[in-house]
Amino acid sequence: ADTWKHATRSSDLVWFGHLGYGVSINALYLGIEGDGTWGGVTTSSYLTPLYSSSVRIDWTTTARARAGIALGPALLYATGGAAWSSRAIGVQSLGSPIASNKETTLGTVVGAGVELKFLPNLSARIEALNYSFSAPGLTFNQVPAIVLNTPLKAGDETVVRAGLSIRFN
Repeated sequence: ADTWKHATRSSDLVWFGHLGYGVSINALYLGIEGDGTWGGVTTSSYLTPLYSSSVRIDWTTTARARAGIALGPALLYATGGAAWSSRAIGVQSLGSPIASNKETTLGTVVGAGVELKFLPNLSARIEALNYSFSAPGLTFNQVPAIVLNTPLKAGDETVVRAGLSIRFN
């Protein structure tokens, strides 16, 4: 039996901001939005007893369409579009670095959320976004194939975030 367990550790303190434009037609809402996330999100994985790896996401931005239904002061919405991310990938053997790569990657983002207007120009939101990025460009000759074919190579992540929006009417 395989006794090695895949272990992952993350640190997740980030900042984000967004800017958008939308129109309401009766209860239907249609809009566009761009956002940026900055911070030190790092995921470390132990791939085999000899190898570990880490992915650090420096920033992520999106350009998305947003459509929803207004229910009184609440807006239920779906969103989707393009995403870009800057990330650094490293592989270690017994704690010593053996390879690294830094890249900016294009991907997609889809999600859903709810926004609640509680003052005329102020609303709060909570949303879940699923990012999907291409696999990182790991082409290290000195890294065994077992390390390059791990779940860490995938570029998918789901983020749940909350925030405040100021409206300029």
